[in-house]
Amino acid sequence: MEIHSDILPWLCPQTAFLFVIFHIAVSNGSFPMVVQVWREMGYSSLEDFLIGFWEGFFLDRRDPNNLLNMLWTWQNSNIGLTDGCDGSVEKALGLIRAKAIVMPAAQDLYFPVADEEYEVKFMQNAELRVIPGVWGQFAGAGLNSHDTKFIDKAVHDLLAM
Repeated sequence: MEIHSDILPWLCPQTAFLFVIFHIAVSNGSFPMVVQVWREMGYSSLEDFLIGFWEGFFLDRRDPNNLLNMLWTWQNSNIGLTDGCDGSVEKALGLIRAKAIVMPAAQDLYFPVADEEYEVKFMQNAELRVIPGVWGQFAGAGLNSHDTKFIDKAVHDLLAM
């Protein structure tokens, strides 16, 4: 794969290559039903969507080191290592006293509903509300009015608790 310097001119070629590879991997899980999504967004083809939306969304001037830090956090974070929890994620979740509405997307391939169902069981004041639809990881990005209304209602309900 060749990365042209005009695509990501502020990055060295090796970093630009890793940046693009990361986003290709993310794109495979972010929109699980990508055909339906790009049509709903008004794109004429998958290629049109990938160039018009995906590249425009990710290939901006953001610092790829932010992504590396995010990946490190995903790999190394463990709330079970909180003082007094002895490595138990369940015990740490049980210490959360804040009211919460946990909202995974029905089609999210990164944070599956089953994982969130398990975690909410241990939280004292939490409930699970699954965002319906095909938007996957992007369900909360404000790109779909149905998802936005669902999330807005949940936030309203949470603030009313």
